[in-house]
Amino acid sequence: MDDSNFKNIVVLESEIEARLLEAILEEKGIAFEIMSYGEVAYDGLFQFQKGWGVVRAAAKDEERIKVIVADIRSPDAVTEPPPGLELDSREEDFSEEEG
Repeated sequence: MDDSNFKNIVVLESEIEARLLEAILEEKGIAFEIMSYGEVAYDGLFQFQKGWGVVRAAAKDEERIKVIVADIRSPDAVTEPPPGLELDSREEDFSEEEG
């Protein structure tokens, strides 16, 4: 992938949003890169100020990516992960503890 012609397209709000977008863009065959603002040295300072990260891609794909991100952020968005997106398999027990 030649990312020398990539530009910042959309600021991402969370890692979950980034992973979902990644799965969708890969499925659609759109070349991209996702960069996190989470620098260990700065203890997440940039994420607090700028958002979780940014998706970078070619200018020709900008509108398609913006539409996909808008769909992801929509209150009517599908809540099921796309096929192949691995989520944390740990199950939490939310039942009340006895005694």
